[in-house]
Amino acid sequence: RNNKINTKSINNDPKHYALTENLIDKYINLMKNDSSPINPIKKNNKERIFLITGANGSLGSWIVLDLLKHDSVSKIYCFFRGQDKSRIIKEYEQRYQTTDIFNENNKRVVLLGNMSLSEGFLGQNYDLYNQLCNEVTDIVHSAYRMDFNMTVRDFEKDGILGTFNLLKLARKANARFHFISSVASSGSGIVPVVKEEPLSRRPELPIAQGYGQSKYVCEHLGAAAKQLWNVPVDIYRIGQVSGDSINGAWNTSEMVSLIICIGGGQLGQMPSQGQDVRWIPVDIVALSVVDIALQDYVKSDDVHHVLNPHSITWSTFLDYLKKAGLHFRIVNPAEWLDMVLKSETALVKLSSFFDTFFTSKTGFQISEYETVKTEARSKYLHSCPTINVDLIHKYLKFWHDT
Repeated sequence: RNNKINTKSINNDPKHYALTENLIDKYINLMKNDSSPINPIKKNNKERIFLITGANGSLGSWIVLDLLKHDSVSKIYCFFRGQDKSRIIKEYEQRYQTTDIFNENNKRVVLLGNMSLSEGFLGQNYDLYNQLCNEVTDIVHSAYRMDFNMTVRDFEKDGILGTFNLLKLARKANARFHFISSVASSGSGIVPVVKEEPLSRRPELPIAQGYGQSKYVCEHLGAAAKQLWNVPVDIYRIGQVSGDSINGAWNTSEMVSLIICIGGGQLGQMPSQGQDVRWIPVDIVALSVVDIALQDYVKSDDVHHVLNPHSITWSTFLDYLKKAGLHFRIVNPAEWLDMVLKSETALVKLSSFFDTFFTSKTGFQISEYETVKTEARSKYLHSCPTINVDLIHKYLKFWHDT
């Protein structure tokens, strides 16, 4: 059994291409050598029991709320780190979401603390893990650290091993696996148009940072689990997610919201160039994911692109920001980056990413994503509105009020 990383091939590998491929091989070998028994219990196909990681996160929370609207979903296990349930409730309150679902008399939502995805039983005791194997019909893996300064190796323990362990649970439970991936898994621009299909083994496909590379690895683990373990795996490649379209709740620690809040708001400057804006509000992402997840699994159509079908140019976006009430100067990217480096704000931690972003030979030309098949599967994605002044005003108001 060769489950170790081949260190010879990763020397002199500044972009971590060899390491990325080695990680895929390492976990595929573990899959090939896994002979643990599969739960033989046949489940009632009409009753769906979900396990969700990241149920306290922005996307995960909306997925939980949307699933509860469907009578076919009888129970949702919500995994979270630590033991403080009040923290979960507080996070829902901060997004103006209902917390009634956590009432003790609501048996449909079960909060499971101590989540540790790098452990064999995911941080649960043997009996509880066994119960999950017996009950769960669907796993939605939404908990994933977003950090653009980490390497792919930094993502191995929680991100990659965690996904592997959840796929193992899916195998044992005869459950369907829904992996919340990202356009970063395939958006380097080396393929101009990314199709709604599995990725080839090509380490240049993901954006060259650890987050995107680790999502690329996990997508390949999903494909291997489908082939070797017969696990039904859906991949949802999500584009840039914005705050919800109802209350405008948007976490200020995310890259785009930081650019607006600190760059445009606190520092009063925005870069003159940027990618076309194709954000998709988080509540519409959740509606689209749940819509597809509750449909029958289709083996030949199990990669979904959840991005806004409509885009606006960066200059239109800057115009909308001003119309929504934000006052700022527009400067060239080099001047803006220089200001960021001198600012001692939270934007500084993203400066190396911005440096690559603004000085790369490809400029802002990253891959385009087809959404035709996914739009056909989900009416919510198909009818997603274009980002407009009203929506941007909601975001600015939420940040101002909080």
